[in-house]
Amino acid sequence: MIASSTLIGLLYQLWEEKRNNDTELLLQLIHCFHKLFLFDTSREEAMYSTRIVIDIIDCLNHKSIMVRQKATQMCDIVLEFDRDKNGDFGNLGKKIQ
Repeated sequence: MIASSTLIGLLYQLWEEKRNNDTELLLQLIHCFHKLFLFDTSREEAMYSTRIVIDIIDCLNHKSIMVRQKATQMCDIVLEFDRDKNGDFGNLGKKIQ
């Protein structure tokens, strides 16, 4: 239900609006996307219909250590699931590398 709703798009829109202003909200949104990435359908929707992975990569250089740690966890999930049939990294995995 979540993957087919507008929730992921709305969360990403909130991300775009607030990511530079509020570190606490940024952490909460990263955590929310982390939970979405744990399930196949919502992961596919979030990873490929938004630019969240690119934005998470940018968070690897954030001033907050908590944001950097959570971004690293998110990148690990992407590296685990964004693979071709032969096991090579997909486009997002290559960008993380």
